[in-house]
Amino acid sequence: MKRIVRFADGELDVSLTEETVKKYLTDDCSIIWLDIETPVDEDYQFLVQGLGLHALAVEDCREEGAKPKMEDYGDFFFFAFRGINYYSGSHALDTLGIKIFFTRKILITVHHKNSKTIEEVLHSVNANPQIMVTTEKLLFKIMDILTDNIMPVINHINERLDTLQHHIFKKFSPSILEETFELKKWVLRLKRFLYPQQQIITKLIQIDHSLFSGNLTYQLRDILDHTQEVLDHLAIYEELFPDAMNSYLSQVTNRMNEVMKTMSIIATLMLPLSFVTGIFGMNFHNMPLINEGLGGFWKIVSVMVIIFLGMVVFFRKKDWF
Repeated sequence: MKRIVRFADGELDVSLTEETVKKYLTDDCSIIWLDIETPVDEDYQFLVQGLGLHALAVEDCREEGAKPKMEDYGDFFFFAFRGINYYSGSHALDTLGIKIFFTRKILITVHHKNSKTIEEVLHSVNANPQIMVTTEKLLFKIMDILTDNIMPVINHINERLDTLQHHIFKKFSPSILEETFELKKWVLRLKRFLYPQQQIITKLIQIDHSLFSGNLTYQLRDILDHTQEVLDHLAIYEELFPDAMNSYLSQVTNRMNEVMKTMSIIATLMLPLSFVTGIFGMNFHNMPLINEGLGGFWKIVSVMVIIFLGMVVFFRKKDWF
C-alpha cells in the first residue's frame, strides 16, 4: 500500500500517483512524502528506476530486521530505524523496521507492516501541515515520535517489575521465573536497536551536509535526551533482574526449608510413639499391661498422648514451629 502526500503553499495534496510524483520533484514549492507499507517488487523497481535511488539502498529495504544505520549516498541519505507497535494493555513487544530515504524534495518511508509511528505522524501532518515545510523537519518528526512511542513500553516494564516483586514475597508462583526472563528479553531487544539509533542521532547533530540546514539541531538534541532517558531506564531494569532472580531463588530455598522443617517435626513427633507401639507390639507373653485388657490399651494410649503433647510444648518453647 502506498500513500503519497504533497505539501505546497501551506496545503496538503493526497491525490498524487506514482506518475505525477516525478513531475513535482522539480517543483521548488513542493515537498513530497511517499509512504510504502508492505512493499512488493514493483515498489522496489519504482524506487530504483522511477526515482533513481541506489539499488543497494533499496535492497536493504527488503530486510525487515536490518540493524539501525545511516548511509550517505551523496544526493540522498538512507536510514534504517526500528520502532515499536505497542498499545496499552498489550503483553507482546512488537518491533518493526522503518527505512527512510531522505532528499531535499522527497522523503520516502518503507515498512513491512502497519506502523503506529507512521500513522501518528500522518495524523500530525493532517492536523499541522507545516510539519512538512521541509523534508528535514518531517524526518525529525518521525524520529521524535519513533522515540516517544518507546516510553509506554518502559512504563509497562516498570509496572510488571513492581508486580513481580510483589508476587515474589506475597504470592509466590513458579511463573515468576518465566515472566522475569521474558522481561529481560524485552530489555535486551530494546537496547539492541536503541544504542545504534542513539549513535545516528549524535552523528546528525554533528553532521555538515548540504541536505541538513542545522536549524533544527535543538529538536535532535531533544530526541537524543529522550533516547538517553529510555536507555537509563533500561540500564536500571537490567540491574534489577539479578536481584529479582536472587530473591526468587531465596524464596524457593526458604519454602523448601519450611517444608523440610515441617516434615522433620512430624517425623520427630511420631518417633517416640512408634517406639512405644513397637515395644508393646512384640510377641512376648509376659509384658506389663499386656494382660489388663482394654484398660491396658488406654493406659498405653494415654502415655503416648502425654509424650506427644510434652514434645509439642517443648518445641513451642524452643520456637521451632
